[in-house]
Amino acid sequence: MNRLTWFRAYVTREASPMSATTERLVDLAREIRFADLPAEVIREAGRRLLDALGCMIAGADGATTQQVRKTALALSGAPESSILGTEHFTSCEKAALVNGTALRFLDFMDGHPGPYPCHPCFNIPPILAVAERVLHWPARICSTSTEKRPSMRSEFRLRTAA
Repeated sequence: MNRLTWFRAYVTREASPMSATTERLVDLAREIRFADLPAEVIREAGRRLLDALGCMIAGADGATTQQVRKTALALSGAPESSILGTEHFTSCEKAALVNGTALRFLDFMDGHPGPYPCHPCFNIPPILAVAERVLHWPARICSTSTEKRPSMRSEFRLRTAA
């Protein structure tokens, strides 16, 4: 089977159970409204975000993070998303990689909610990178720039524990 035949078969295939599950998850995500979230969910989401940001900023100068950042910048990319703690911007996926490396460098994710194998804050570097790309923020998150920028708190409407 050549590639074109395979692609046509793939595109016209009947819905699989996995695609139906994915569609249900997308529908669920679209229906969620901030006003409907319980206060505890908002507080805990804010705690995870602050925990992850603190870990990313603290790990930004780690030796491993510096090597990954150096490589990402050498590969270049569209200036879509920021590399936290620096003035550098790169492609969305490279920023997520560098910021994820910074997050893990010190391994201080204290807000882990339980016995789950993956810490929820590992989702934050790619979410922030995509948010910067999609929102086209003029000044980026955690940049050392003094330019006025929208607050992440107001953009995402997250409330953190006092």
